Amino acid sequence: MVAERCNLHFRVLLTFAALSLLACNGDMKESLLKFQDRAFLVNEHTILDGDLREIIDPVWLSGYIWGTKEIYDLQLERFSPQQRHVYAILWYDAEVSNGGHIQFYQNPTGIVWRDVIDGFHAMGVEALHENVLETAHQFREWPSFVQDDRLDSIDEFDLDFGGNDDRYFRWKRENDLHARLLEYVRANAESFYVEAVLSVPVLEDD
Repeated sequence: MVAERCNLHFRVLLTFAALSLLACNGDMKESLLKFQDRAFLVNEHTILDGDLREIIDPVWLSGYIWGTKEIYDLQLERFSPQQRHVYAILWYDAEVSNGGHIQFYQNPTGIVWRDVIDGFHAMGVEALHENVLETAHQFREWPSFVQDDRLDSIDEFDLDFGGNDDRYFRWKRENDLHARLLEYVRANAESFYVEAVLSVPVLEDD
């Protein structure tokens, strides 16, 4: 189980690093707006095995966080709210664990903030729900789904999420996020079933 958690976290960070590099080079839009068909099967046996990476792969490989909110929603419209919750929380955890809430909101991944808030609430993890909600309220209204607008708000309001970072890391020291996510998956197992060929974005340069 520990190895599975490490592999999942490494996969998230590796994906994040590769895509961030492309974004910095200005190639993100051209590289990702290509698609290929992939067959996925997530059923009761997958859920029972408990490999969260395999369970969330259809969502993970379909999601697109580097465009508009409309594109983000379009790519995820085939999936259940529960699947979106886990997808968003995995991105959130990777970002916050790497560079705090400031990095989460500064980077394209900040587009998932609403699904993170809804996800922690649906999971019944109110400490994390309230913590993320507090960060969102610092934007005076709500964080924008547009990365540049979030960056402007962070500068304009001189936002500081240090206390929220501390609370998140303290919660993680005392709790197992992977186990809580898997518990949520198993409590809503049918919402995670997938048997389909999906068209997913791919990293492919011309």
